[in-house]
Amino acid sequence: MNILNQATDLKPPQPQTKYVDISELMKPRQLNELTLPKFIIDDLDKRIKTNLIENMLFYGKPGTGKSSAANLIMAELTECNQRSLDGRNGIGPVAFQEKIVPYARNSFFSGSRRICFIDNVDHMSTKVRNELYRLIRVTPGTCRFILAANSKGRDLESSALRTVWFNARPPRDVDVQAHVVLRYEKRLSEAEVHFDRQTLVEIVSCYFPNLQDIADQAQNEFIGIKRKSNGSFGELLQL
Repeated sequence: MNILNQATDLKPPQPQTKYVDISELMKPRQLNELTLPKFIIDDLDKRIKTNLIENMLFYGKPGTGKSSAANLIMAELTECNQRSLDGRNGIGPVAFQEKIVPYARNSFFSGSRRICFIDNVDHMSTKVRNELYRLIRVTPGTCRFILAANSKGRDLESSALRTVWFNARPPRDVDVQAHVVLRYEKRLSEAEVHFDRQTLVEIVSCYFPNLQDIADQAQNEFIGIKRKSNGSFGELLQL
């Protein structure tokens, strides 16, 4: 073996890109990580601490933290029996009668508090949703419901629910954006993901307040695994 080949053989292997699901990595771990007005966060925190959970509809644009808020509330109320469903998975009349009605009514669960979280309730039919609202009205003593819906119409509101508007802080609120950037820097560093800070700042400023879009584009740029968006962030800026 000559010296050149020997040097090539001794060359350490190139490190491979470490795969990290940035959407999972960046999920809020506490309520104050949501990009919401402080009075909403304080109100939700107070309800958790006092166990005064109402039937609530989290209503707002995609990526503003509705599902994360519901999951954080349920993570705190570990003494409650909990169930999570997704309206995108086909909650029709049969599934409603088999999965939701017995849970809210059945004496089998008596003695334990229940919370039912239904994400993407706007994907359910109007008929099934009206049945759900009727169920909520007649089960105040046995089950609490948290529903989440995108901004698709005020017909989703009901007197049976307290509507919490997930209106993110103004997009030009640089303090909130800086907070998001710092959180990304900390968690990406902890996960040993190499990233360019200036690109991260530009991604946050471009896609804020949609946290899902920020995560998707960061995934494209720093991990190299294409998700929902097409092309790199630099290419998109040139369109």
